[in-house]
Amino acid sequence: MQIKMVGLDLDGTLLNSKKELTPFTKEVIAKAIEKGVHVLVATGRPFTGVPLELREFPGMRYALTANGARILDTATGEILIEHLLSKESAKKALEITEKYDTLQEIYFDGQGYAKDEKLAHVERYHKDCNMWEYVRASRIAVLDIWELFNSREENLDKV
Repeated sequence: MQIKMVGLDLDGTLLNSKKELTPFTKEVIAKAIEKGVHVLVATGRPFTGVPLELREFPGMRYALTANGARILDTATGEILIEHLLSKESAKKALEITEKYDTLQEIYFDGQGYAKDEKLAHVERYHKDCNMWEYVRASRIAVLDIWELFNSREENLDKV
């Protein structure tokens, strides 16, 4: 049996504990691609949250992002498949999570947004210190998550 495709999760799988791609891992990915295997990132992150070296990895043509909400052709930027979260379902999730001390995040078109005061204290919500800077750098801080949610008409990538 010949392997035709490999989907790779990032955190805790492809990336090491420091959120880095090791030289050995790069070599293995390159060898698989050379053999004709379609290697793709399969992650909960939006595409912009995928490390640049993976977004531009030679021969890595596709990415499954946002927990499966979007599959795209990385060479062209074309969205091949999209299954977004309805505003109604997203609203229910936000209503439930606001009852607890959580870092609520909403995503539109691959961009994450989070309440500014909670984002400033991300260490309360993510125990992995290697994630803190990534989270701060990849989300846009907003004063009111509900105001942003209500100002947008489109469905969401994820909550």
